[in-house]
Amino acid sequence: MPPGSCLPIIQTKSPTRRRPAKLPQSVNVWWGRPPCPHIVPPPGRPPADPPTTRSGAVTVSLLTTSHQLPPLRSEPPGLHPAMAKLAPCLLLVFFFAAAAYLAAAALTDVSAALSSDPENKCVYTVYVRTGSIWKGGTDSTIGVTLLGADGSGIRIADLERWGGLMGAGHDYYERGNLDIFSGRGPCMRRAPCAMNLTSDGTGPHHGWYCNYVEVTATGPHLGCAQRLFTVEQWLATDAPPYRLYSTVDKCSEKKRREDAEATAATAAAL
Repeated sequence: MPPGSCLPIIQTKSPTRRRPAKLPQSVNVWWGRPPCPHIVPPPGRPPADPPTTRSGAVTVSLLTTSHQLPPLRSEPPGLHPAMAKLAPCLLLVFFFAAAAYLAAAALTDVSAALSSDPENKCVYTVYVRTGSIWKGGTDSTIGVTLLGADGSGIRIADLERWGGLMGAGHDYYERGNLDIFSGRGPCMRRAPCAMNLTSDGTGPHHGWYCNYVEVTATGPHLGCAQRLFTVEQWLATDAPPYRLYSTVDKCSEKKRREDAEATAATAAAL
């Protein structure tokens, strides 16, 4: 083609026998040269059809217009309709999973090997009496560990979060309070006979004086076990015995009593 001459605009049309889906009606193509100017037929003569050539399955026509299509612009794909419907369900699943995780975080086994009930079929109720002594209340987090004579047991890291029953707005572990907690946990193979009461020592006033902790445990076909653990001790770093825990072990007392009964029975038989 001579220099400076125009290059015809190429239009692709769909074949007569088959029409591809979503094919643009026309495509203007040129390579560095302007398209041919508009061709006006002589007066009195109808415009002739543009010459066409057929190449394979695509018809190529010479256009008589210099109109240029706007450039194509790609947009980011939107969210798939199926995913849009699943989004609310996924949010609900995440919410309930988080709630279950928080509840499980408050109750942990002392040892996975010692727990005989991974489905938490037993119900524990814990009564905590705070002393009426001056500054006896606390804002710290209180936990308790319960153990049976065989070493099986459960640990409740945060009594209030695990099963506080005193209602919204109640201030736990205040002077003279009897606070009640209840919740589910793994069933212990033996009734609880030892208790370890702990405080994390946080809050504006960490010192706490506890009178006693009483525990009841029950489960399917297990009856009801009840135990009173007398504490009468400060859980504080600025008052005797200067520690943030209290341990009450009645398992050894029970064993001594059973041994004494067995000895007496043996002596009577002789």
